[in-house]
Amino acid sequence: MEIIVSSIDQFNEYLNSDRVVVDFNAKWCGPCRMLSPVLKEIAEEDKNLIVLKVDTDMFPELASLYKVSAIPALFFIKKGEVVGNELGFMPKPRLTKIIEDKLGK
Repeated sequence: MEIIVSSIDQFNEYLNSDRVVVDFNAKWCGPCRMLSPVLKEIAEEDKNLIVLKVDTDMFPELASLYKVSAIPALFFIKKGEVVGNELGFMPKPRLTKIIEDKLGK
């Protein structure tokens, strides 16, 4: 499931889920726009995965909290705990493997 974050409360609501990928992005970011359809496809295929899309221009406080210094920045969260992060665009096979390695299936 892919969720475009519209509030901090909504963001916090999903953080304790079993398998979460937080995608820090911005509309003006080329690599973010390239990564977006890859994440959407993975989220549609993996029904047990939650992808939270956070626009850093709309929620700079969340970006600051996670110490995001470049985008796209992906954070892998399992039951509320950050278990890894990655920066930049990556193709679907690589991203799928990272998600499985960090969050399980």
